[in-house]
Amino acid sequence: MTFRRPFYCDYGRRAMDAGTTRSSGAGCQSFIVHKMLRISTLCLALLLTAGSLPRSVGAQQLQQEQLSKFQLAQNHLRSGQNERAITLLENLHDQAPRKQVVYSKLKKAYTNVKRYDDAIALVEKRLSGRATPALMSEKARLLYLKGDQEAADETWDKAVKLAPDKRSTYRVVYYSLVKNRLFTRAIDVLERGRKALGREGAFRQNMARLYGLTGKHEKAIGEYLALIKNNKDKLSFAKNRLGRNTGKEAALKQYLAGTQSAVREKPLYRPYRELLAWLHTEAEQYGKALDAVRAIDRLEKAQGRPLYEFARRMSRAGAYDVALEAYREILNRHPNAALAPEARYGLALMREKWAEKHGERASSDGDAAHYEKARDAYRAFLEKHPHHAKRAKAMRRLGRLQQDVFRDFDAAEATLEDVIRRFPDSDAANQAQYDLGRLALQRGNLADAKLAFSRLAEDLHSGELAQKARYQLALLHLYRGEFETASSMAKVLNQNTSRDVANDAIRLKVLLAENKGPDSTNTALRTYARARLLKRRHRHDKALQTLDSLTSTAGRHPLIDEARFLRAQTLRAADRPKEALTAFQQLPMMHPRSPFADRSLFQSAQLRERELDEPQAALKTYEKLLTTYPGSLLASEARARIRALRAENKEAL
Repeated sequence: MTFRRPFYCDYGRRAMDAGTTRSSGAGCQSFIVHKMLRISTLCLALLLTAGSLPRSVGAQQLQQEQLSKFQLAQNHLRSGQNERAITLLENLHDQAPRKQVVYSKLKKAYTNVKRYDDAIALVEKRLSGRATPALMSEKARLLYLKGDQEAADETWDKAVKLAPDKRSTYRVVYYSLVKNRLFTRAIDVLERGRKALGREGAFRQNMARLYGLTGKHEKAIGEYLALIKNNKDKLSFAKNRLGRNTGKEAALKQYLAGTQSAVREKPLYRPYRELLAWLHTEAEQYGKALDAVRAIDRLEKAQGRPLYEFARRMSRAGAYDVALEAYREILNRHPNAALAPEARYGLALMREKWAEKHGERASSDGDAAHYEKARDAYRAFLEKHPHHAKRAKAMRRLGRLQQDVFRDFDAAEATLEDVIRRFPDSDAANQAQYDLGRLALQRGNLADAKLAFSRLAEDLHSGELAQKARYQLALLHLYRGEFETASSMAKVLNQNTSRDVANDAIRLKVLLAENKGPDSTNTALRTYARARLLKRRHRHDKALQTLDSLTSTAGRHPLIDEARFLRAQTLRAADRPKEALTAFQQLPMMHPRSPFADRSLFQSAQLRERELDEPQAALKTYEKLLTTYPGSLLASEARARIRALRAENKEAL
């Protein structure tokens, strides 16, 4: 008789889903769990008795003794007591040899303890009743596990010969071979199936996977391209599978070559071009990826949509220059398209992000080209799109540039206050309020800064911005020498905030816990706090004088390594890169076990790369960081920069 899963089993699953999505109290959850246990037991009982009881017989007629034995055997299997499970399962199998659930568990138990002959005998009993490709493949698998490869191969051949005209036969044998990682043999079986069935395109997904596993990447991409050709909806599937090997240079090279050939053969077929753009992105060939997307936009007459989506992907990947080019392409080709305002905002944002990434700064010689262009682009966006949804964001970002890059505090204040006045209930207004608090601090108005941050934390109550405001309040207490209050606030933030703010709070808590004394007035810590405030206010000369005084009078204080790190940072902020480099290089030599040693090496590498234009020296410094401090939290970022610098060097050669 055919066993059909009763509705109780589905009810059990639905009950479990309900239990995980509703929070109606412990009583309800207890009821659901109790219900699930009863339902699971009933489903298992039906599985055990299916085929031996007529449908009219209810659950009350189940053989409770068999059910108890099976449950006990399952418990033994879960706890690794296979021999005990085997004893019970053999008894149950003797009583009802056709019960699938008992057969499967017994075979598994035999396999667990490598009693392959017993497992093979179990399968052969079933084969004597009716030979099927599935049973024959299972016997072959067990023979292979036993170590008899010749017999296993013969048995897999027999499995195919049982029903060579059925597609399912080859799938069954394929899965059996793959389970044993016999990938080349599996390819042979599927190729044999294609010939026998007269279908060259059969098993494409399986063949593509096998070619990838065996390093036959040219054939793999051929299968995926054929799959996409017949069904464009398979593009995402192909990307997912190909993505497992795109980290291998040889594989990626073959994928690109095959896809480029396909594009030449069918230049108007969009999925091929999309795949090509994606592969170029995987190879970090962003310029070529943009060319592929340009072609899609042109051929499809898509009004910039493919370019816009590509620009967003490039922004997420940190390729801001390529994203910028994509946004610019939209504005050049589709100046009146619906996406033009978004592209104009994106253009400004990418200018800003590019400048941040490359450490650009406004200085006396006006070397802030991308920041200046970002400022102009935000102004152009606000002028051309006065009612756009992103107006508040654009105004706030413009205000931040005026504040932090160009240090035009009056203009920044006017812009940020305008954001709050025009968009009082927006996220941008809250961000602007936070920036106004920072602005008050930069001007030295600590009372106004405290008021701004306190209001923001109280109004928002929770969320990352509220926690950032509370962290700023903790710093204000540090600057004022109110160390106990600052420490208490840092402890609370450490427990109840986002990761970034929590890390800052931990550093502040450690600073306060480890660096008090040696006198009752905490002179060294007060001096350090004063220097931090001066640096933040961009009073760099005064900050350096304060730090030099600290290092000369408190040379043995535990705070001294942090003071030296702050001094190096201040020199860099003051646009004195060579002096900053010397300071960063000295710190690991003077304090090799300091938590600031690896950070100093990283800063040294950044200085060489960005400000001193010494890419080879930067590369060596990043490498020194990895060898000297392999467990550094900056290791992954250092590796990324090493890869980028090596790639740039390779292109230059």
